[in-house]
Amino acid sequence: MLKNLTIVIGAMKSGTSSLHSYLDLHPDVTMSRAKELNFFVEHQSWPRGLNWYRRQLGHPALLRGESSPNYTKHPTFPGVPERMHGVAPDARLIYLVRDPISRVLSHYVHNLSHGRETRPVDEALANVETNPYVYPSRYHFQIEQFLAFYDRSQLLVLDQLDLLNDRRAALKHTFEFLGVDADFDHPGFDRILHSSSAKGQPTPLARKLSRLPGGRLLRYAIPPLFETPIDKPRPSEATLDALKACLKPDADALRDLTGLPFKHWSV
Repeated sequence: MLKNLTIVIGAMKSGTSSLHSYLDLHPDVTMSRAKELNFFVEHQSWPRGLNWYRRQLGHPALLRGESSPNYTKHPTFPGVPERMHGVAPDARLIYLVRDPISRVLSHYVHNLSHGRETRPVDEALANVETNPYVYPSRYHFQIEQFLAFYDRSQLLVLDQLDLLNDRRAALKHTFEFLGVDADFDHPGFDRILHSSSAKGQPTPLARKLSRLPGGRLLRYAIPPLFETPIDKPRPSEATLDALKACLKPDADALRDLTGLPFKHWSV
């Protein structure tokens, strides 16, 4: 079993890359060099074994850790909390969340930009109750999977907006939760990784070339030929109403669990 481990379990598109870097700046914390190890995802890194995982966690420190948003994508990736608890039952878990609908749309744009999605937004977000874009925004539902194995005291829920607008206070709260020096500060805390910016979508030609050796590099070498700008997705009122109806009960359950108001959320 692994001791003194902290794991950022998600959510995808909620600032986990920035948080990973901030934690790694703390002298008492070593985060994995590769951010997303996905060790506890059965069909990804789990077959590599525990010794592989230990090696990824870096040099010894008071705490070691990693960040893998795929850990909170049940049922797309089932069984993560059980595997995690079997390896690290004392782990301290950090869960970053943001406005659930905003996260869904950012997830959709992310897949567009990587060529994994080509459908219009309303088509991609149909059948919201079983939609893989929506499940990661059902934060209370995802937490329930972990609370079947971990004590509530082992889970910290952070609002991404706090990390953006009141970063030092949010990090102080995080360091207190982890049991490391809560007053530590670093100029690197001023950086934001993967901040929102104009994204491009691969053209049909780019998708064909990506199947060839070295073809993917052309998209980035000559963007105008192989990439088209992605406009901000604008779901129909019917899609937004369906998303709100699906996500509001979960958001309210999260408020009850955490005591956090999430006043700025759309649900």
